Amino acid sequence: MIIKEYGTEFEYNGTTYVIGEPIICTSESEYEGLLGIITEIRDGSDKDTENETPDLYCEFEAPVLPCDITALEKIFSDLYDEPKKLEDITLDSVIMAPDMVRPLAELERETKTETVYILKEEWAKDNDYGEKITVFTDKASAKIEMVKQLQEEISDGYIAEMKEMEGFCEESYDGYYECFVEPQAEANHYSISVVMNEIKMSERFIKNIKKDSPGCFTPEPNNPYPLCIGGKDENCEDCCLYINMKGEGGLDNCMFVIKEK
Repeated sequence: MIIKEYGTEFEYNGTTYVIGEPIICTSESEYEGLLGIITEIRDGSDKDTENETPDLYCEFEAPVLPCDITALEKIFSDLYDEPKKLEDITLDSVIMAPDMVRPLAELERETKTETVYILKEEWAKDNDYGEKITVFTDKASAKIEMVKQLQEEISDGYIAEMKEMEGFCEESYDGYYECFVEPQAEANHYSISVVMNEIKMSERFIKNIKKDSPGCFTPEPNNPYPLCIGGKDENCEDCCLYINMKGEGGLDNCMFVIKEK
C-alpha cells in the first residue's frame, strides 16, 4: 500500500497520520525536535525497509537556532564517525517509523489552555540588571504577592534606597508599579506588575499535577483533565483541587510555577 495524496489519513496504533500535515520528531529519532510533514506512507510489500512498522517518508525543515544546528551536526557526525555539516544531512525523503514522529494536531488536541497571571519584577541597580517571574493561576494571589514584594522593597529594599536619591520618580496603576531615578532611569529602576496571559498545558504536565495531588484525590469520571469530586473530608471545600471549592475553585486558586533569573 502506498499513500501519497495530500490530506489522506492513515491510522496506526491509535494515532492518525495525515499526508501533508505538520509533525514533530520525537526522542526516538536522531532528528528529535525538527518540524516537518509526511509526504508518503508505505506499508506491506510496498515498504522499502524491513521494519515491522509502516514507512513514513518525511520532509523536515532545517533548524533555525545556531545551537540546534550544532547539536544536529554533532549527532550525525557521531553517527557516521566523520564531520557532518547541516548541508550534509538529509532532510527530505527521510524514512521514519511511526513512533519517531508525532502529528502536531494530536499535540493540540491533548493541550488544555488556562488563564494565568504573571507577576514580574525587574530591576537595575548601577547597571546591574535582574528579574524574577512567578506564575499564578489566580489573579488575587498574584496581587497579594505583588503587594508583599512592594512592602519589602519600600520598607527596607531597593525602593527605599532610591527614594533617598535626587530625581526619584514613581508611577503606578492597577497591577503595575514602577520607580526610577532620573536622568539615569535605565541604570537605576524597579518595576513590578501582574499581567494576564495564557498557558498551554500538555497531557504530561497535567498528569504531573495529578501525581503531586493528595492521596485522597478522586478524579471526575470521563474527563481527561479532571478535578477532584471529593466532598467526604471537612477540608475539601478549601482544597484547590476540589471541583466545588469555595470561591473560584479548582486549579484557579493554585500557584504552580516559579522561574528566576
